[in-house]
Amino acid sequence: MFDSILIPPKVSEEVGVFFSWLEIKNSSAQGLILALKLLVDHGDAEALALGYELNVKVILDEQKVRQVARKMKVSFSETIAILS
Repeated sequence: MFDSILIPPKVSEEVGVFFSWLEIKNSSAQGLILALKLLVDHGDAEALALGYELNVKVILDEQKVRQVARKMKVSFSETIAILS
């Protein structure tokens, strides 16, 4: 279904578990992360920055975060869409 699944460090920390099929990946867009943290939590900010930087789809469940993604033109799916 997916070539690879990237996860930002803060999301990995929030989840508290690591699976071998996940690849922890830092975004180089630290300024963007700082700006996004004014709007969303740290993990979501890292995920959005990574999606923007790499032009990859992000898994987002919170409405507020999805609204930010739309404004940034970051492609996303919700967890439920992936599990169905």
